[in-house]
Amino acid sequence: MPDRLGEVAFGMPDGERRIGLVLKRTYTFQDGGGCDVVDGDQQEPICFAELAYEELDPPRVSPVQVDNDLFAFRRKTDIVVQANAYTYVNDVSMTHVSVRVGTFKRTIRVYGERRLIRGISGKLLFDLPEPFDSIPVRYDRAYGGVDVTALRRRPAPLMLRELAEAMPQLPIATDTPFHYARNPCGRGFLIEDDEESLAAVEVPNLEFPFDPITPERLAVGSVHGWVDAPLPACMDWQSAGWFPRFAYLGCALFPPDYKGPVPETELGWAAPDLADIQPVISHPEEMCRMEFMQGASAGMCLDYVSPGELVELRNLHPIYPFCTFRLPDEVPRVLMQPGGGNCIALEPHLNAIVIRPEEDQVVMIWCASAPVEATFRSDNIEDLRREVSWLAEGSPR
Repeated sequence: MPDRLGEVAFGMPDGERRIGLVLKRTYTFQDGGGCDVVDGDQQEPICFAELAYEELDPPRVSPVQVDNDLFAFRRKTDIVVQANAYTYVNDVSMTHVSVRVGTFKRTIRVYGERRLIRGISGKLLFDLPEPFDSIPVRYDRAYGGVDVTALRRRPAPLMLRELAEAMPQLPIATDTPFHYARNPCGRGFLIEDDEESLAAVEVPNLEFPFDPITPERLAVGSVHGWVDAPLPACMDWQSAGWFPRFAYLGCALFPPDYKGPVPETELGWAAPDLADIQPVISHPEEMCRMEFMQGASAGMCLDYVSPGELVELRNLHPIYPFCTFRLPDEVPRVLMQPGGGNCIALEPHLNAIVIRPEEDQVVMIWCASAPVEATFRSDNIEDLRREVSWLAEGSPR
């Protein structure tokens, strides 16, 4: 049956004028099985802006729960997992969680709560982690956050404080050099390792096995030291205002004379020229880099995901320590007819896959698009006749 849901988008990806239709489709999955479409009233709506998990008082920052779906013309497919880490048995204080989609895999080490202490010799140590049943795999449990002690000692410049009073809607109080650029809502980020700063710090629960967090790595030494700090280990959405995403707008505050490469580039998670991108605000003639549109955690944007691809989850499902299912094999067939114009077929692209094991749920976000003539007017969306059908991959069109 034709499906008329969707939001029209216009853009200039790579300088080409295109029209697109953003589509969002919610499914439930079964361990060892496939996916089924949920009823219409349970379908997740298209989101027009970032939504946070919760409202926090500045300078605290909440992780992103939902990305802006109208960043429509993405080149790759974002893989997002919103889950908890589970231990399933008693007295477990550390585990590993992982997601595999096709040949892609991400693994994160998860610790129970730990404290920062000084040993007999005076050396900083993490004490033994506490046993846990479950811990959220979210950015507020990864390395990052705000150094509240440094922020209190060095308030924002007078100009910014006056601007914040005049325009309180601006996120000035949560966008400072004392917030970790990669993850301003996490734990452990410090500028200096003096006793007052160390006393206020919380130890992260999440880390990458290849990039372990040690007590010596919590403090970065200066506001420019964030570049070499531990990478935040997560699988969730990242904000458009975080690094490396905002670096594609030329907005990253690198250390003076910094040439790179940043760790994300060395890992293949970011473009090789990331540190050389000029600010779009001062170079309006430059096209916006399309990588900015990708909202998944760094390294979780895939070139291609096959319909019906196998997904494996380890220690991320509330019941099954090892959970597998196949993604939906449906692909949207989209026809659009501008008022008085010819009917055109739009090419579908899978923008994002959001996996939520707590609800046995998968959300697939698509954009079907086509080039349009320069004379095409975008101010008469109501006149656009559109039709959407969902077909299994390989079925006749």
